[in-house]
Amino acid sequence: GARQEMARVEVDTQRDEIRTYDRELRGQVYLTGRYRMSDFAEIRLNNRTFFARDTAGQLVVTVPVRGRRQERALRRALALA
Repeated sequence: GARQEMARVEVDTQRDEIRTYDRELRGQVYLTGRYRMSDFAEIRLNNRTFFARDTAGQLVVTVPVRGRRQERALRRALALA
């Protein structure tokens, strides 16, 4: 089935990982996944959305990128600029 968008994604270039978070019904944010960036076959930005697919082609991360500042920071972190 289709997966919902994550509540939040953190790209940590120092630890070479991407962490995903979701939100409970009460609003609490919790860690749902920790992935090495090298585990992804594809990481990209398209139409203000951040996508990451694993080596099997499965969409693991999809999250909207809100604002130009956030988009620029993400592009710098991933060297996509």
